[in-house]
Amino acid sequence: MNEEDILSKYNGFIFDPDYVIDEEHIIFAYIHMKKALKKKKNIAKDPKIEFLLRLSGETQISKAMKLGIKDNIKRVGVLIPEEKGVSEIRGDLKKIKEFFGTVNKKEIFEKIAVMDIF
Repeated sequence: MNEEDILSKYNGFIFDPDYVIDEEHIIFAYIHMKKALKKKKNIAKDPKIEFLLRLSGETQISKAMKLGIKDNIKRVGVLIPEEKGVSEIRGDLKKIKEFFGTVNKKEIFEKIAVMDIF
């Protein structure tokens, strides 16, 4: 079974972990993605893109894709929601600061949460 088969079978989401403040950031984005889909307030048709939008706190797909996987990536973050527990994840603070303008988790979460207002 290749990577795409695994992600498809387990409804996995992939992302660049360098832009993630910690595992709670991922869970928070996932919960908001599920809520948006349920309420039909999603921006993207594809849940995997919607996850990146929520993870980034952006409404523009082109900006959110920066948190996606690129050819030169050194690490890959994978979220498989059905798994029990979450392993520790720490991103690159320089990249987080550059993208979000802050490394303050509360400010990042507020950016994600405020997406539901629009």
